[in-house]
Amino acid sequence: MASVLCSLGLSGISFLVLLFVEHALVPMGILAEAYEDFSTMWNGPEEAGYSWVCLSTVAIGPIFEEVLFRGLVYSVAERGFGGYAPAILSSVLFGLWHGQPVQMIYATVIGVALGLVYMKTKNLLYPILLHMLINLYSTLPPPCIRGTFSCKPPSPCGPSSPWRPFGRVRKEHSPWAKREDMLPVAL
Repeated sequence: MASVLCSLGLSGISFLVLLFVEHALVPMGILAEAYEDFSTMWNGPEEAGYSWVCLSTVAIGPIFEEVLFRGLVYSVAERGFGGYAPAILSSVLFGLWHGQPVQMIYATVIGVALGLVYMKTKNLLYPILLHMLINLYSTLPPPCIRGTFSCKPPSPCGPSSPWRPFGRVRKEHSPWAKREDMLPVAL
């Protein structure tokens, strides 16, 4: 239960970082192009298939990344540095690993938290589990998130998608009926 609560908190931090980027940095022209790229990069799952995207993002990716960054990089850094340096170094490299500027920011922030968890427990299972849960929350299809955190679904959740077995929800019956840019996904 503590892992779920912790991962929800870390997901919330990630969400706040994204909101900061979107509402503070992008309007100033900082990361505007990178944010647009970030917003459209999640349109690709329909080509790969949701099951594969979910498997690689929720299971394979977190195991590989945590073994690499909290296992290998952290351990090597720990031999040369003390204190928080291994957690910070492994987190910065974790952020850089993600390659996309917006992802680099929040991956580094989340990496610090995962590094601190590993530093306190010395058990890779905990950062792996937290990483899996954080990625799971970000890959759940309904309500599908597109662009700037709206509920308009990308095509994997479109009208013919298995995630929308009952078709479109009539707007007048929607809890988001007053928001033109929102469309809930029927389960």
